[in-house]
Amino acid sequence: MALIDIEVLKSDEALRSGTLQRAVKWLGPPDGTVVLTLDSGQEFSDELVDEVVDTFGEFGEIILVRFVHVFNF
Repeated sequence: MALIDIEVLKSDEALRSGTLQRAVKWLGPPDGTVVLTLDSGQEFSDELVDEVVDTFGEFGEIILVRFVHVFNF
């Protein structure tokens, strides 16, 4: 015969999800992704995109450049 003491914790799923989203937003993507936005909310001009790509290219190989609309949480 044995006496077994088990403590079970249940987390709030909505709170956990919100905490994870804030942490990922603060830390950034888990890969080498760089997300750039303009404070003005405008799109990048072609000249600015070329300049950014050239600048980052000095630090390593750029594999993919894509444009996405980022929603603020």
